Amino acid sequence: MNPSRVLPGILGSPSGPPRWDVPVTGGKLPRFGYERALIYVAAELCWWTGQGPLDDPGPGELADLCARVNASLPSDSLDGIAGEALASCEEHLRAADRLRGAAPAIRLYQVRSACAAAALARLLGVSARAAPRAPQVIDGLVLSFSTN
Repeated sequence: MNPSRVLPGILGSPSGPPRWDVPVTGGKLPRFGYERALIYVAAELCWWTGQGPLDDPGPGELADLCARVNASLPSDSLDGIAGEALASCEEHLRAADRLRGAAPAIRLYQVRSACAAAALARLLGVSARAAPRAPQVIDGLVLSFSTN
């Protein structure tokens, strides 16, 4: 099963608030169940690594993957800010992993929070990879924008 086909993404621009294509809770977190939230985080991390879908990942495995991705990012650009979001995602996943079978509502909250952090990290990562655009100016008039 391809998580990117099963799970909707985030629409919106980095300058505006992200809009989930799913119902959200009162705290603006996606209203995913526990397993679906883990699949969503796994799909977001697959975007960073370029790997295929992970087989039945747990929160501990996903937290380790977050740490590896975050360690590979430069800290002086938008990727650095994306790294902060990935660190937040890792923190939420580790908290969910520590809870194991206890406090299912808190564990679900932690995994839903990891979804939001992973989505933010991907938005920032996409922005960091976008080609810089420079205006084409002739006689003081901006004619168009092109990529450098």
